[in-house]
Amino acid sequence: MKFSTLLLLLNILISCHPKKEFETSKITIDTDNIGTLTYSQIFDFNTFIHFKTKNLISDIQTIDEAGEHLIVHCRRPTDFLLIKNTSDSSEVVFDRQGDGPQEYKSLNSFAVANDEKSIYILDNKSGKISQISLAGEFIDSWKSKYLLSAQSILHLGENTFSVHGGSFFYGESNHQVLIIDVLKDELITQSIKIPKNQRELLFIESSNFIRDTHLYHNILNDTIYNISRNEITPSFILDFGSANLPEKYLHAEYDGLMDYVDKLNSIDNAHSTSNFLTNHSLLYFTFQQNGRLVHALHDRELDKHYLYDHINKDIFGFLELGIAADYTDIFKGTFKNQFVFVVEPAEQISIMDKLKADMNDIEWKQFVKNNDAWIRLITSNETNNPFLALVKYKESE
Repeated sequence: MKFSTLLLLLNILISCHPKKEFETSKITIDTDNIGTLTYSQIFDFNTFIHFKTKNLISDIQTIDEAGEHLIVHCRRPTDFLLIKNTSDSSEVVFDRQGDGPQEYKSLNSFAVANDEKSIYILDNKSGKISQISLAGEFIDSWKSKYLLSAQSILHLGENTFSVHGGSFFYGESNHQVLIIDVLKDELITQSIKIPKNQRELLFIESSNFIRDTHLYHNILNDTIYNISRNEITPSFILDFGSANLPEKYLHAEYDGLMDYVDKLNSIDNAHSTSNFLTNHSLLYFTFQQNGRLVHALHDRELDKHYLYDHINKDIFGFLELGIAADYTDIFKGTFKNQFVFVVEPAEQISIMDKLKADMNDIEWKQFVKNNDAWIRLITSNETNNPFLALVKYKESE
């Protein structure tokens, strides 16, 4: 057979099996429209969820859901999980720090099982994933060399997990995300190589946005990736237009995280996108610009967004107008397609005391009358634990 004929056959075979390309959605963000968000403009308040446990709930990291259950990861005074059944208000605390087979040395993160019947806990000091029931009972555990230095996990089905390490994986796998089989202690695939200039930036950003869709994002990147059981592919691209971070900052050397923050806060560009979360309508995240924290809510169906660095809080709690939107205003999770706020009673009492100081006796008595239910709610909390406020997005008709 002539060489030209072989070449022709080769071209035909290649054309029949084209290189796989991935479609990505571009989300365009106009940073000229950053302003004040009035909560009642886009949200309806639904209800509060209270905790009865005597355990001190502090520094809530993340909140996820499994059917009627809310799973809350608390970081202080010790790492533990609080599992609340919202149908009967029962609560279970899983707090087993130790070296035993049913204990953990560290609770770095957790992942709800795909069938929503159990929870997986990552312990990177032991290189272990433990499985517990929604009743807080130990089921099983698996050790893997790929879990050492890992920062968070997502359950992809059966024995398969995506393992996120960010720059903590530099010098080991040299990739930010691994997909592994914990039963076989086997690496299925890895993706998103860690650039040398990011080796000292020890942070990780990842979330399980929707139960059947796993998305991953790294803080120094404009791309959000979708993770399936055997591949990691680009899904969304964030485009800040003229406020995009210049290429030189993506490739610059940073002497740790503080050096990174100082350099990027000195420029007029959007950077450090983080805190991603979504329900079926909205994509929520934050970013930094000019040393300020900006919150973003993007309506994916209508392709419009709300950018705000100040808030008018008017749907629950004391009325607060024009306050700076800081880290305490970040959504911690979703529950039944609603966004979840953490409300600290001590902060509300402090606000109440400041309001009282500016009122005379008659004004204060009227204020108490108008806010009686709320005042009783925040002052009757025996454990001084936070509670959760659930709000629903006013979807456009």
